[in-house]
Amino acid sequence: MFAQASIQTLECAFLQTFPRCFRWGDAFDTYGHTFVREMIGEAVPPRFTEVHGRALRALLEGGAVRQLLSSDDVRCRRGASNFEHAESLPIERIARRKL
Repeated sequence: MFAQASIQTLECAFLQTFPRCFRWGDAFDTYGHTFVREMIGEAVPPRFTEVHGRALRALLEGGAVRQLLSSDDVRCRRGASNFEHAESLPIERIARRKL
């Protein structure tokens, strides 16, 4: 069994794809690590934003855009199935569910 341990604020940022060179300024000193963790958790991951921004730019400029997954793709079907199953579970079971 794994011991429960929380991860550090900067580890959270790394998992959310914040670049290592991200400048936090005086956020830690001014607002504290709890506020910064909440800010990281509420953020749209920067890498996600970058990839989608590039796709939108390519569309607007008439360039090539990487092919989207078909709804028949096994990954899409599996994701849809997992999502439908999760909606029917009580929130307590979802939180305890092993990934």
